[in-house]
Amino acid sequence: MMSLDILTAAVVLMVIVLTAALVPLAVQLRRTLARAERLLGRLEEELPEAVRKLGEGGAEVGRLAAGLRDRVDELEAASAGVREAGRRLADTGGMIQRAVAPWAAQAAGLGAGLRAFVEFFSSRRSRRKGEDSGESTEPTPS
Repeated sequence: MMSLDILTAAVVLMVIVLTAALVPLAVQLRRTLARAERLLGRLEEELPEAVRKLGEGGAEVGRLAAGLRDRVDELEAASAGVREAGRRLADTGGMIQRAVAPWAAQAAGLGAGLRAFVEFFSSRRSRRKGEDSGESTEPTPS
């Protein structure tokens, strides 16, 4: 029977040690559950308001996106207009260049011809003046 007494004492000792270990665990579990309950209470109070604000924010983002889409459409139309104006301006510049270039070349040629004509007659006239006055137009040796 002695072994039965030792076994009983060992079991009682284990129950005491287990109880001593489980009591702080139970106390901590009780505190955690109380905190979780308070958190759930706050969530029940604040969550509907947060969801409502989140919905309003989503609606505002939707309105802003629609406005931005309208602005992008306007910008696209404006850029198409600018592109078309640039193309027409380039076409007009090309037409003007093709129309004016021959006239400009003719005017430049006429101007060069007139300048050569004037220089020819002015140099001839100055030579004739020198011959009339008896001066030599050739350089004199020094």
